[in-house]
Amino acid sequence: MVAGLCEAIAEGALHAGRVINARTMTSRTGLSAGTLVDALRHLVEDGLVDQDRAGHFYVPTPAERDVLESYTARGLLGTALVRRLAARGGGVPDTVDALYQRIGRSAVEDEPLVTGSLDLDLQDELARAADMPRIEAMFTRLTLQIRLFAAALGVTYQHPVDGIITDDGRVLEAIGSSDQDAAIAAWREKIDNCIRYMVPHLGQRRR
Repeated sequence: MVAGLCEAIAEGALHAGRVINARTMTSRTGLSAGTLVDALRHLVEDGLVDQDRAGHFYVPTPAERDVLESYTARGLLGTALVRRLAARGGGVPDTVDALYQRIGRSAVEDEPLVTGSLDLDLQDELARAADMPRIEAMFTRLTLQIRLFAAALGVTYQHPVDGIITDDGRVLEAIGSSDQDAAIAAWREKIDNCIRYMVPHLGQRRR
């Protein structure tokens, strides 16, 4: 459902702050009208979609407060995840390393949007690998929110690929070395970089 929203936003079929067109979304998701409404209500509960008093659903317009709040929560949750992975030892999980290699290949192929999406996939995989189900659930929910934020900012929003590779590399190196302090520091730096990059784009989002 969220993937369909992101695609519709990216292609110009939906815009942040505007009512979600039920016909557009049923055709994209293959859901019936009733099932679509139920799904949208769940997204409202998760803070991923807004609903007005008239019952209309619409794509949230990300504000600086929203971005700061989401990334602050993500930073705290991720700290617990990378600490656990580093403390547990055993190196970087194979599934995480495979995603990191894919990020590198997408960078070489000059696919920044793919690289950004894979970066979020990698972070979610870290959450799964840490084996902390409650934190994983909260973390992956925030990932969906970040994807919607990025889509709402428009096609011109692209996180610098070299920054993604550098930040991820530092986090994974620290986890692989079982260095908890370094893993936490690298994760926090990654989150800070995300905030510094995303916030200035809020005033430039596509209308």
